[in-house]
Amino acid sequence: MMRLVFYLTLFCLPLLAQKEADYYLSRIQKEAFYLERQANKAQSSILRLKNISPLEVGFQDSYNYAYSPALKSRGYYIGITQPIFKSGGIFSSIYYANLNEAYNEKNIILQERSKIIDAMRLLFNLKKLELEVQQQHLLIENAGIDVLQKQEQFNAGFIDSSTLNNAILDRNQAKKQAIVLQNNFNSYRFELHKVSDLDYRNARLPTFQWLKEDEFLNQNLQVAVAQADYQQKGVQYYESISQFLPQISLNARYNKDLGDVMNMNPAFEMANSYTTFTLTFSLPLFDVGIYDKIQAAKIEQLKSALNISQIKREQRSLWTKQVQDKNLIEQKRQIAKEDLNLYESLLTDSLGRMRVGDLTNYDVKVMENSKEIRSLELQILDYEEQILFLDLYKNLEERS
Repeated sequence: MMRLVFYLTLFCLPLLAQKEADYYLSRIQKEAFYLERQANKAQSSILRLKNISPLEVGFQDSYNYAYSPALKSRGYYIGITQPIFKSGGIFSSIYYANLNEAYNEKNIILQERSKIIDAMRLLFNLKKLELEVQQQHLLIENAGIDVLQKQEQFNAGFIDSSTLNNAILDRNQAKKQAIVLQNNFNSYRFELHKVSDLDYRNARLPTFQWLKEDEFLNQNLQVAVAQADYQQKGVQYYESISQFLPQISLNARYNKDLGDVMNMNPAFEMANSYTTFTLTFSLPLFDVGIYDKIQAAKIEQLKSALNISQIKREQRSLWTKQVQDKNLIEQKRQIAKEDLNLYESLLTDSLGRMRVGDLTNYDVKVMENSKEIRSLELQILDYEEQILFLDLYKNLEERS
């Protein structure tokens, strides 16, 4: 069996210089995703700086009755207690912040692509429905001709009323179907207005072609998100271990004594200041939950690894399903082509027979409409194939 190759070309030339989100999404949605990215950057910056301790300022007011008269003193201090070594924990937390930012960005891209694909799907369906409406009107015209012919035959006594009634019912059913298609068309237009500022009539659409399965998996955003999550879980596992390893902290403090501000004891009127530095080495000796905490972090990492395999399995299955669906569309396309060739031959024959009086204008018109219906069917199948690709394309990052 010949192996299909799948490659996604993003856009026709007019769209190459324009980002998909800028073209397809509404202004409100673009602003929303911009704010999501800004929030992600701010949150990641907070994570990177979480190991930097705050600078503290304190003020003290005290009485000392060991002296006579009593000593009242005031002073203030500025200090900081800063961890400078956590057995790799500080580096790990900074690394985790970078990984978390990348992970969140990939999730934002997935959400953005989902909205872009929604807009594309609506546009493709609108184009497809336009053709289906044209196709249905041709079917209505053929059904109307059939009713006229059946009516003439009934009046001439060649058929009974039930045959004429069936022709009328078929025509009415075709008209009802046209109403359904028009309603669907209107619904898609309203849905498009929710997500995009585009007018479907002049919107430009991408053209997709097939890509290899392994390339699809290598470029897959779902897989990339799962892999980024696994990296995060690995760093969190190491951080859970580093909490129970040696740590070194530095305490620096500047003290300013304002002296006996109430002049209750002249011997202590002079203010003084001093600075202290303290280096502290600490090691947790016992934590009842140490094993469970480390084990929980390890299990989360293992679960994340399994999730990568599951996501790849799901995406591979999706790719296979789309290949099968594409083959079905290709079979329909082949049938439509055969019908088109047949109707072209029948139309040529009908025109010749009409000239000699064997067929009427109605017969020729039915053949013309039938030929056009098959021609429209081929265009509809082209749109169906493009719509089919969207479920794959939404999992791929936009190429620059």
